[in-house]
Amino acid sequence: MKLISQYRGLRKEVYVLFFGSIVTNLGAMVWAVLTLILSQKLGFSATQIATFTVVMTFVFIPISYAGGKLADRYNKRNIIIICDFISVVLFLFVATLKVSLFSIILLYIASSFQRLESPSYNALIADITKTDDRESAYSLMYLGMNIGYAVAPTLAGLLFEKHLNLMFFIQGVCILTSTVLITLFIKDVKPVID
Repeated sequence: MKLISQYRGLRKEVYVLFFGSIVTNLGAMVWAVLTLILSQKLGFSATQIATFTVVMTFVFIPISYAGGKLADRYNKRNIIIICDFISVVLFLFVATLKVSLFSIILLYIASSFQRLESPSYNALIADITKTDDRESAYSLMYLGMNIGYAVAPTLAGLLFEKHLNLMFFIQGVCILTSTVLITLFIKDVKPVID
């Protein structure tokens, strides 16, 4: 029971972000099967897949840096909502397309906005928690992330062969759910002074 008791007494915003983290990472099922999509659906070779993945990884580095700069300057909640909204639109649009290199590039653009918001998400946790609660709050966020990531590959495996577009749709809906939770239930994002 100590596992649960360590998360008691945190601000309600932390619990909202926790559920948002579960839902968002549950929607990460596309990334669990991306190599299969590139190889089996698009016919990429192992070398092409590796090159594509490495290039996109290097693209994400300046995006993460820019996300940190945005988090330092602007309202973190609004950054999360805007980036999530753009991601949702892109994922739902991809769900209407036939799987192609163009749709995969759109998925990476959507993922770039998720990467752009990540520093704001982490900084928001620091802002809304007291120093004594911060370790528990971050632990809860990682727990939510791991729950989502644990379930996502199972769903991806079930949908990959015949319902790939449904996977993209579910990813968009999952991120939309997280965005709605944050929009409705996180209003006070002033940093806690203690």
